[in-house]
Formats: sequence, C-alpha cells, structure tokens
Amino acid sequence: MKKTVVLGVDIGGSHITAALVDMEKGELIRETEARESLNSAGSAEEILKTWVNCIRRSLDGYTGAVPIGIAVPGPFDYENGISLISQQLKFRSLYGISLKPLLSVPLGIPEEYIYFMNDASSFLKGEIVGGALRGQDHVMGITLGTGLGSAFSREGMVMDAALWQSPFQNGMAEDFLSTRWFTTRYEALTGKTISGVKDIAMLPDEDPLKQQVFDEFAENLSRFIVLQQQTYQYNDIVIGGNIAKAAPFFVAGLDRRVNESTGTVKYCLATLGEKAALIGAAGMAYVSVNSGKLV
Repeated sequence: MKKTVVLGVDIGGSHITAALVDMEKGELIRETEARESLNSAGSAEEILKTWVNCIRRSLDGYTGAVPIGIAVPGPFDYENGISLISQQLKFRSLYGISLKPLLSVPLGIPEEYIYFMNDASSFLKGEIVGGALRGQDHVMGITLGTGLGSAFSREGMVMDAALWQSPFQNGMAEDFLSTRWFTTRYEALTGKTISGVKDIAMLPDEDPLKQQVFDEFAENLSRFIVLQQQTYQYNDIVIGGNIAKAAPFFVAGLDRRVNESTGTVKYCLATLGEKAALIGAAGMAYVSVNSGKLV
C-alpha cells in the first residue's frame, strides 16, 4: 500500500522547517507546519536535538510510520545519511556521523523510511512540481542563503550541481553569493558588524551604502547566472533562498546587468518560498519509499 502522506523537512544554516505533505494533492498539511531556529555551528548533540524536536512537533497527533524526506545542504552522502561538510562554517560537528539511526530511534521511524536529499535539488523539484517552473525541464535552481545551493533538472532527473565551490571571480562562487558576502562587504565599507542581509534591507532607503551593497550583489549574481547559461544553455533559472526575500532591492540591477550581457538568459524568482524544499523533499521520498530506490 502506498504511503500518501510524507513528512518534508527543510534544514538550512539558521533554521529547520517541517510539515506533512499530502502527496495526492501535492500540498502541505498546514496545521502540521513547524519551524525552529537552528545553530548550525553548534555541537552535534545540540543540532540533532533541534532536528528531533521540530520533527516531533510536526508529527504530533499523526499515527503510523511516515516516510521522511529531509532536504539538507551538501557535501553529503545522501544515500547513507552521512554529512561530509568540513570546509563550511555550518554543520562541521556532524562530519562523518551516520545520522539515520540518531533520528530513527528518538522518532520511532524505521531507518529505511528516512531519506536525505540535497536542499537545492529539493527546492528545484518543488518549483517544478508546483511553482515557478511548473512542468519544465532542462532548468537550473539556485538557492541563496547561508551558503550557495544549486541543482540541475535534465530529462526529469533532479541532481545537485555543487557549484558553491566552483571558481568564480577571484575565489569560489559561494564567497560572492551568500550571507557571508553581505556581512563581510558591509563591514569592509562601514567597520560595523551585522548578522545578515535583513539588517541591510532594513536600513533607510536613502542610505547610500544600502543600495551600493545590493548593486554589487546584483553584479555578482548576474555574472554567475550568465556564466551558467553560457555553459549549459538552460531553458530557465529559478532563484530562491532567504536572500531572495530581499529581491526588491537588487532585482532591478540584476535585470539591467543580465540584459546588458546577453538577451538569451531567462531567470525567475521562486514562488513557493520554503514550501518548495518541503514539497520537493517529500516528493522524492514518496517516490523512493514506493519504488524501493533513491531518486
């Protein structure tokens, strides 16, 4: 008998969100949504406690063994549930740990019902299923947040592109397309420390440094997506992640620079927000548990 309700989980550098998804409708069961702040630089015990607490809240009142699709950033051994993150600031304490048994026992869910998915792949899958790229193929997804996520979809298969460490300008792509770039750049210009993009977005519009920082980010992002389009010839590129919430401050500059570079690049902003990764991860887990293989 097919499992028609699947738990989708989205794990980012600063939060975890979970919700049950009705796979027959392709929709979240809203009353099951749960979200908690997450210290991804904390100990393994602290991180796992937050994960378990959030998932338990989402499953509260639901009976039976429900499959779980967990969207999590890489590098990661998704099939075996082992984090391989060592060079980034987040989740270093989880390196080399087999996570499935550490979730299975406290949650009472069989290990074979726990599926880890790349977060950018889950995001792209969700936007293809019911978002900005509904029904499209040969497309790319980019998530902008604590880190840079990227995924490709070709012939119906969604895969991690792992472009965060690709050479870009005088470093790697994530150096210029993440929260870290905003905080580092603002401190270089002002000598002041901020916690993230939201701090810059909340500055008065007349603050000249506000628009300067967003204009520079638009330049970075335009160069990156033009490079990907020239390399892979995608039909479209969808952009999401927490930084995309500040799109009103940089999208005009992005449009201008993309149009100046080439007339062939198509991009759009995600429409599902965090729901994309939840629906995408649940969808891939749904296929996996009912077909007996990871997709």
